[in-house]
Amino acid sequence: MSARSILATLFATLPLFAAVSCGSEPAPVQGAPQSTPESQAVASAAAPEDDAAVRESFDRYLTTLRDTDGEAAARLVTSTTIRHYGELATLAATGGPGEIGRRSLIDRLNIALVRHHLATEQLEAMDGPALFVVAVERGLIDKAQVETLTLGEITVSGDRAVAAAEDEGGKGTALSFARERGTWRLDLMPLIETSDRIMTELAARHGVSEDELVFRLASTATGTTVDESVFAKP
Repeated sequence: MSARSILATLFATLPLFAAVSCGSEPAPVQGAPQSTPESQAVASAAAPEDDAAVRESFDRYLTTLRDTDGEAAARLVTSTTIRHYGELATLAATGGPGEIGRRSLIDRLNIALVRHHLATEQLEAMDGPALFVVAVERGLIDKAQVETLTLGEITVSGDRAVAAAEDEGGKGTALSFARERGTWRLDLMPLIETSDRIMTELAARHGVSEDELVFRLASTATGTTVDESVFAKP
């Protein structure tokens, strides 16, 4: 997996690309129906109305990326996803090495890149929705990596749904959705977690520290040298 490929799919599609394209089986989708006796009794094929609603939600999300409509895109992802972006915005605006160092590899990479693209004054005024909106509107989220996905079977357990998805090359992943305020929304958190696991394994495989991988990827993406100073407290 090249640095260019990883960085082309910053934020929401970064975890999706990692989950689909790294040749690893995706981790179980957290918060979604799992293969246990209990979940097998609860999870079932989506009712026609839920099946249609999940597919429509995903299609609308793709449309918002094509149209770089950040506000509409933010309304189509879960509240847990937006809270995560809020944490990233706060850390990017105010965090130092200790706070940032306790975050996952993928979070550290995103914070480094956010600090490159946005001034501290801009970040200080941002919450989760605002950062997500900016990421979409500035093209930091690359629609190309999700446009090739086709949704397959959808299973539902209460207010959680999992859609099997496959790209044009036949590589599969699972997309998680949650029903919030009566609307099915895409939950990016399981994909973020899967992406972090894959990138952690990548660092170990190449014998580099996680931070070194972050600095190398961020340097490739920005065309400038990125080092530990990127995590200095503003």
